[in-house]
Amino acid sequence: MTRLGLLAVAAVVDGSSVAVADGGHSETFRRDGAYIGVNVGVGGLVFPDKDQTASRRLSVAAALRLGVASAPGLLLGFSAGGWTRQFDEGVDVTVGAVTGQATWFPLGTVLPPARGLFVRGGAGLSKAIVAVAPFYREEYGLAAEAGLGWEFQVNGDFHLGAAFDWYFAFLRDVPDADYWAGTVQFTWYVPARSPESRRSPSDQPSH
Repeated sequence: MTRLGLLAVAAVVDGSSVAVADGGHSETFRRDGAYIGVNVGVGGLVFPDKDQTASRRLSVAAALRLGVASAPGLLLGFSAGGWTRQFDEGVDVTVGAVTGQATWFPLGTVLPPARGLFVRGGAGLSKAIVAVAPFYREEYGLAAEAGLGWEFQVNGDFHLGAAFDWYFAFLRDVPDADYWAGTVQFTWYVPARSPESRRSPSDQPSH
């Protein structure tokens, strides 16, 4: 290969390295600062009534998440979510939970930080509402949640994912008020540092 060819190859390789360091979001992204997330999808309520079919238990489920990244692969925050449905008989049922939530990305050392499997759990308070005119009843209790999913970077600090969560509602007089939710997950990370300072030393372009 001629000297001119060698110089051309070297220039391409060097340019590619700088491009990855400067613009490769998946390689330079680090979870830090705060985050806000929204989950929207479908869920199912676990009825104590065995005559209820699975299709009649399906309805809208959603959650709002807020918190901070205490470590590159660990998020600590709060979640407020619920499931609700109006039945043909005119009965409105709503079950919700507010929990302190921890989300962990266990493959952070294997995959690029901008994507990967996550698992989460939390504990807090739950509430169930059953309303059919003129009857209205509220029940309060403890709550626990467990979930898993996958998240990947779309653009900058915006991430998209899919999640499956199970919420346990420990109510005194309303048994089996647990519900599950399969949702699309939207997460925005608010960096505590500039994009340049968020890079690891290995990401910095050499001079």
